[in-house]
Amino acid sequence: MQNKTKNNKERFRVYRKKMAACLLVGMLAVSTAVTGCGKKDIDYDVEGNGGSGSNADSGSLQGKYGIPESCDTEIATGDSGIQKIAIDAEEVIVPDTGDLYVASFKKKETTNDSKKEIVEAVLDKDKGIYEYDYDKRTKEDIQTEIDMYEAEKKKGDSDMTSYYDSWINDLKDELATAPDEYPAAGDYTGDTFIGSIGDTRFTVSTPSKENGTTGYSLYLADDFLKYRPKDGASGCYSTSMDDYMQYGGDESDSVDANTNQCTFSEDEARQMADDFLAKVGCTDVTLKNTSALCWVYYDDNGDNQSTDVDGYTFTYSRAINNQPTATVNAWNVDNIQQDNASIDIPKEECSISIDSKGINSASWSEYLEADGEPQATQILSYKDLLDKMNETVPEYYSKYTSHYKKIEFNGMELTYFLKAGDKEGTFEYIPAWILSQYEEYQDYTDKDSPTQMVVVDARDGSVIDLLELAKSLGTYYTYDDKDDSDTEDVDDTDTDTDTSSEE
Repeated sequence: MQNKTKNNKERFRVYRKKMAACLLVGMLAVSTAVTGCGKKDIDYDVEGNGGSGSNADSGSLQGKYGIPESCDTEIATGDSGIQKIAIDAEEVIVPDTGDLYVASFKKKETTNDSKKEIVEAVLDKDKGIYEYDYDKRTKEDIQTEIDMYEAEKKKGDSDMTSYYDSWINDLKDELATAPDEYPAAGDYTGDTFIGSIGDTRFTVSTPSKENGTTGYSLYLADDFLKYRPKDGASGCYSTSMDDYMQYGGDESDSVDANTNQCTFSEDEARQMADDFLAKVGCTDVTLKNTSALCWVYYDDNGDNQSTDVDGYTFTYSRAINNQPTATVNAWNVDNIQQDNASIDIPKEECSISIDSKGINSASWSEYLEADGEPQATQILSYKDLLDKMNETVPEYYSKYTSHYKKIEFNGMELTYFLKAGDKEGTFEYIPAWILSQYEEYQDYTDKDSPTQMVVVDARDGSVIDLLELAKSLGTYYTYDDKDDSDTEDVDDTDTDTDTSSEE
């Protein structure tokens, strides 16, 4: 009983931490063979090489490998137990290049020295850099959180009052023994650090196996409303214009990217983002997307009050010979979800947001480092690929069974995806076909978070085992629920580490 009570308290504390994080940054709860591919005419030669169509010139991938512009076909189901596996992709996405490569990598080790180098490149060293620990915060920061919950109580949400009271009491207990200042960064053994850029406080989080994080992040240390005050507003959060238009509801209709108030031009902001990436060592990247940056203000009831457009968000990804690598998520994929475990394939992606004051947030991940120069390679013709997938795809679903009776992939893309190398700790980015099934709505899609995903090595048609890949990467996390606790084990080749599940 005592252990269970302790575990419940811990779970409650973790929940409060998550709520605090959300409030502090102002985030709102806001069996057949191929029946035919290509809705546009594609002519294959006897070997499946070459083809015709608007993009099928001899120097393109479409022309070299007979790749159509769209696909509507079925794949054999074999012994998978699935009634139907189909591909119905309106567009077959292919890189804009004539050549493909295999690039070798190894895991990038995060050391205290490397953390020191990155953090001191980002934060102003002469203003002091300190180790940040949520459980050992200063009196000032704890009092700020207490004041925040007191203000939330005044809004009259009776369902939350008991929670706020409990959290405030816990915080007052912490306040009694809290330090006046954070400890100096020292030898950088910590995971998170706090300091300043100009007059603004930021935290920098570093990669941590214990916390299950594979990249760095730079965030405002204080409430967004303190960073961008506005009369009458109770809170503020920032989001890209793309996301705001997708999720913002009716309020987003009145927002226009052309009203961007940023004192920097898009080109100037892009140069700042490029300079930042160079400073933190992210060089082999390519720009994938640019979006305006929205600052959304809300009132005591949580209703949007106004939205300012000020700044830009730039998203980059790891590049292989200037071609972006895949940034699709694997965590929601049906047939590899595991009881008491989670699977992550790290996305080597960088995102930087800039407003009129400069950089206000960034996240970047270079989980791997290059191990030699990329080597040119060839892939299967499209016809041979489909023939091979009639064997390998049902085999994969036989190994990892699906909860679905029918699977219909609406996404088909040739891109670069990770595959474990021949030696432990080595990996390759290879040309791969990603078959994905995701939700499509009137205004947006969940393309990057599919419910079904099969990754096929484009060179031989074999399927990449995503679960085993995650284990090789050290990003397969198992959760121990023997005593109903909130802990996790990191399944790694070296060690299993219990950590608090707070992400």
